[in-house]
Formats: sequence, C-alpha cells, structure tokens
Amino acid sequence: MTTIPSRPVLRAGLATAVLLTLAACGGIADDAPTDADQTEFCAAYYDETATAQDVADRLAEIGTPAGISESERNGFESYVDALADEGDTPYKDVETVKIPADDKADGTAFIDYAQDLCPPLLEPTSPVSPTTGPSTEPTTP
Repeated sequence: MTTIPSRPVLRAGLATAVLLTLAACGGIADDAPTDADQTEFCAAYYDETATAQDVADRLAEIGTPAGISESERNGFESYVDALADEGDTPYKDVETVKIPADDKADGTAFIDYAQDLCPPLLEPTSPVSPTTGPSTEPTTP
C-alpha cells in the first residue's frame, strides 16, 4: 500500500491536504457520467455531513466534469469504489481508503485534480451584515 496526498478538507475557507493510503478496486463508479457540473461535483466531494457510502454513491451518480484526463478519471473510479467500502463511516472521519498499488499514480492525479478544481468553487463568502452594508451617510459633491 502506498501513502499519497488525498482529498483536501475545507474548513473555514482553507483547504488542508490530508494523507490517505489508497488501495481497493472496481465497481460503482465505472459508468459514472463524464459531464458533471463542477460545483455539484465539488459539493459532493467535500460533503462532510454524509457517510462515506453516501458520498461514494453521490459521486458515482454525478460523475466527473468534462475535460478530466484519463488518468484522473481512473483515479476517480478507484477512489469512489474504495470510499464505498468504508460504508457508514462518517466521510469526515475517513482518513484512508485502499486501492491497488498500481493505481497510485491515477489516485494521486485524481486527488490533485479535485484539490485544484474545488477550493475556488466552494470557498465560503463572508456574509454581509446589515450594519456593514452601504453607507447611508450623505455625501457631498
């Protein structure tokens, strides 16, 4: 088994990479769509309120955005299948998933892809407080 950088965890707008050991193979994501909405894909990938199985099922249903490389797509399939093996474990608590060692490069490519794609799409914005909105003070020309 091999340790590779894994899915980054978004907390307070920051992406933090965690290390996962990848090793498992084939299954639910093999026929996943290849034209997913990027924001929907990222929201599922970072859903820390769901179980690992729920996230795997959702990712397999959504698929990957268009333009993903073959290596990244293969890594996606391996990641989703291995994640499903974690069952009812809370997704936020999954620290390792296992895929075959020969899929390491693809797994790394997928993790890098998601890490590059998702943080800018999901960074929370600061809510505007009613007291910090536009100034109501008169201005002079």
